Amino acid sequence: MLSGFLPGQEAGNVSIVTESGAGQYSSSPARIGKVVASWCADASLRSELSSRSREIGTPHATREIACLLDEYLWRTPASAPGSVAVSTLGPVIP
Repeated sequence: MLSGFLPGQEAGNVSIVTESGAGQYSSSPARIGKVVASWCADASLRSELSSRSREIGTPHATREIACLLDEYLWRTPASAPGSVAVSTLGPVIP
């Protein structure tokens, strides 16, 4: 259940979650309560929501982005030839 989002990239996440059937969005406390109560009362619906969430999820995305930034910032040659720092983040987890 999504109840809000930050402008920018997170707005797209609302569409992804709702259009995939992995969850719903509402800023209304009454609506949120009704939806969550219906989920709590229906085990098969919770299972379906969980399955859809796993299908669209990217659990390692933050680490992958950090590693890409690390590559770009620290392994890209700096203005002085030969000046490259060593990464401390380690490998991306598949």
